[in-house]
Amino acid sequence: MPSYDLRCRECGNTFSKQLSFAERKNVVCEKCGSKEIEPIFKRCNLMGKGGGGETSSGSSSCSGGCSGCSGC
Repeated sequence: MPSYDLRCRECGNTFSKQLSFAERKNVVCEKCGSKEIEPIFKRCNLMGKGGGGETSSGSSSCSGGCSGCSGC
């Protein structure tokens, strides 16, 4: 089961949860109980992976979606 980094839009609390894809809709903030939760996307480092999301400086601009990315 994947682990998601999440942020509450109401109080700003950040936390991680192991959830199935279907369970993501039912998450509540551990601090305030709000259902206004958003995922936190982290940057991927794709250097040496064929350049999938690399910029001219060699750094990645991957937002974590990875639908067309072969490196994440």
